[in-house]
Amino acid sequence: IGLGLTVVSVLIGVVSDSVGSFMGGLAAGTSKVVEEGHTLILGWNEATTRAVCQIAFLRRAFLVQNETWSATLLPWTRARPSTVVAGRPVVVRSGGASKEAMASSLEAAFRARNISARRTRLGKDVVLRFGDPTSAHDLVRVAAHRAAAVLVMMTEADAREAAADPGSCVPHS
Repeated sequence: IGLGLTVVSVLIGVVSDSVGSFMGGLAAGTSKVVEEGHTLILGWNEATTRAVCQIAFLRRAFLVQNETWSATLLPWTRARPSTVVAGRPVVVRSGGASKEAMASSLEAAFRARNISARRTRLGKDVVLRFGDPTSAHDLVRVAAHRAAAVLVMMTEADAREAAADPGSCVPHS
């Protein structure tokens, strides 16, 4: 009985630890994204919140078109999104800003622009992830190979790097 109790307690500890690390990864924004056809935004700067808000406005227009009783009851009468960006989630991958900082900035921008939390939800419609946007491993974790659209936001570090390399093809400001 003592050996069985020890084995069960070790198994419970292993399962508890793995669940805890999984939940920690979700909270930190380092978990894998399982989306397809999404919009991927790489990098975080002052224009990122504006870009996400514009996508939320596109999404709202698409959802409003499909909130009629006929579109609800008759799926073949539903309007198609004007662009793939309007109908699919947005994934933001940042190496500089934490997930909490990105979330608070986007929540404030949504409130300021009256974007309904019912139609555009952080965590479901806008997924935030932390990691290096230039790392191949991190790009696979945000399903960059399955994204329908990719926006690359130039950060201050990118601008400094471009200024240091006069042969780069990035425009200098």
